[in-house]
Amino acid sequence: MASARTVRAPEFPADLSWLNTAEPLRLADLRGRFVLLDFWTYCCINCQHILPELAQLEQQFANELTVIGVHSAKFTDEAEVGNIRSAILRHDIAHPVLVDDGMRVWREYAVRAWPTLVLIDPQGYIVGAQAGEITAAGFAPILAAQIAAARAAGTLQPGPLTFAREAESQPATVLRFPAHVLADPDHNRLIIADTGHHRLLVCDFDGTVQRTIGGPLPGLHDGGAASARFNSPQGLALDGDTLWVADTQNHALRRVDLGTSEVTTIVGHGGKPTAYNQPGRGTAVALHSPWAVAVHDGLVYVANAGSHQLWVVDPTTREARPFAGSAREDLIDGLAVRAALAQPSALARLGDRLAFVDSETSSVRWVTLDANPQVGTWVGTGLFDFGDIDGDRRVARLQHPLGLAELDGQLYVADTYNNRIKHLDPATGVIRTFAGSGAEGTADGELARAEFDEPTGLSADEGRLWVADTNNHVIRRIDLAAGTVSTLRLRQADRARPVSADAPAVPLPPQALDADTLTVQLTVIPRVGLHRSPGTALTLAVTANDERTVYREDDGGLEGTFTIDVPPSATELRLEAVAYLCQVDGSGACEMASESWRLPIDRQSDVPATPLALTLAAQGAG
Repeated sequence: MASARTVRAPEFPADLSWLNTAEPLRLADLRGRFVLLDFWTYCCINCQHILPELAQLEQQFANELTVIGVHSAKFTDEAEVGNIRSAILRHDIAHPVLVDDGMRVWREYAVRAWPTLVLIDPQGYIVGAQAGEITAAGFAPILAAQIAAARAAGTLQPGPLTFAREAESQPATVLRFPAHVLADPDHNRLIIADTGHHRLLVCDFDGTVQRTIGGPLPGLHDGGAASARFNSPQGLALDGDTLWVADTQNHALRRVDLGTSEVTTIVGHGGKPTAYNQPGRGTAVALHSPWAVAVHDGLVYVANAGSHQLWVVDPTTREARPFAGSAREDLIDGLAVRAALAQPSALARLGDRLAFVDSETSSVRWVTLDANPQVGTWVGTGLFDFGDIDGDRRVARLQHPLGLAELDGQLYVADTYNNRIKHLDPATGVIRTFAGSGAEGTADGELARAEFDEPTGLSADEGRLWVADTNNHVIRRIDLAAGTVSTLRLRQADRARPVSADAPAVPLPPQALDADTLTVQLTVIPRVGLHRSPGTALTLAVTANDERTVYREDDGGLEGTFTIDVPPSATELRLEAVAYLCQVDGSGACEMASESWRLPIDRQSDVPATPLALTLAAQGAG
């Protein structure tokens, strides 16, 4: 990290917005601590790579270091505060974030690249700056030495700081930032990459949830549906009953047997690669933020967003190697190994070609699937050329597309930051708006009036397009014949394992019991605008002596009465209630309300046993 000790760090402009903190921060108020500024923009894969590294530093040096994200947007859509908030939630960022409107702080600190880190000492002077990725292991010794010097000089005033996180005010939802959806018409099912919950959901085309694979916690673990763990899974591809998963933050390719729900790691060890362009086999080699997968002729192709390449994996030998892209970030066509890509993020088979979107160049491109592969471009011109314009390559502009699907030889593109779905004719190279008004929202209805919020994954089956509407936390359905957009309403959503089951239990007073049964009367209080939707159950899970039993009521009302069998030896029960509440306006947006209680059992009381009344209130209700 280059040193600039004599330069005073510029104070933050007072009129900028802040997220992940209850009030604006001033460098002057952080004297006595080291401050690490992270200049980032949420589309940037390199910026995403260092977020877990920063989290490790924050934990290791909690008493001496404050990390502040300075979000200096590249794309127009990224400058909106609501979208930055969604990115903070999606990437589980714990530190405060300054919204650098107009890139004023960027210019004050003479920053030139994303990401750039600037370290400020306890007296408010810049210690140094560094562009590019860092690791916690590499940066920690540098920071430790600076802390030791400041402690010796008497300038350090250690102590923990806490901030009000955006996540604390967000309601739970059945899906959380779903990144992809895959239609399987042969089996009348959809597979959803429920990315924020680190799991896959399998449901039918009517939205009835059949099973959950993985989640709710991130990890890298093979095994059955309950024991397997993913870390932000995104791209999906199907080959018979074999599901291929781009397990993005594990930098791994996973295989799921949909017959048994068994998950197996084919490539990757859970960490990033230490070098580019290094082929290898199995868990001895890592992918680099794999974003999408496609299958052709027995091989699995992977959009390796982190290395700006497409890779190919032989699932039989588990050998993985680069296929297209030199690892240089740019838009250059030609021979595949010499071509330059820029964060490829979606794949679709198109005859003897593999179509892909390059999100950082806002482009749609292709590579031939032959012995001498060549790369070409339909739409897109460069790293900083973007907009929302229909037409051919001479005029057309997209804004950070992340989704792609093929149907009847035509391509559909999720133009993510423009909140639209577009149609590309590969024969002419002309791209036109197909669905979405461009406004952020949840509106269903006619194609031109429908609204999305950063849609990503796309999939097609006969007469329909399926859209992972990421920031809305829902799956949308486009009926091509009717020309309408609707929201898939997930049913039997209680089969999706509650993600807050590990929340601390609320202690209750001892409950008198004069028999081996307990009656529980549960009342649900929804927020204004929500109701219990038909097809979802009100459940009460009861754990006694390490045995868990789930009771359910399916009538759709806001009250349920449960008769609980209590083992004679039980002295305490854990009760966990879950209800799924959906928008009254029919938008399809749903939330999960949950609560846990700890109930001591008193069999010696002289007080007659009475029903136990519990209230389950959705966040913000009362």
